[in-house]
Amino acid sequence: MNKETFIAELSRKAEITQEQSTAVNEVLENNMIIGKKSREKITLEIAQTLSVDTDRANEIYRTARDIIGTALKDKLKHPFGEQK
Repeated sequence: MNKETFIAELSRKAEITQEQSTAVNEVLENNMIIGKKSREKITLEIAQTLSVDTDRANEIYRTARDIIGTALKDKLKHPFGEQK
């Protein structure tokens, strides 16, 4: 999954604009996504960047994490793309 696809999917699933998705992507790129302290820091940065409450920022973070996790799992299952 490339950056543009991730941003578009995040925008669709989290119900935010492309610009907001781009901002969330920048926050994720600037932080390590794994770990409890990282999650808290990323959630606070998303809340500040998008001017939303922490609950909404946490929802956006979980959506982004799920998209990334699914993409990684798919890549591990099919390292060379679809085999037909």
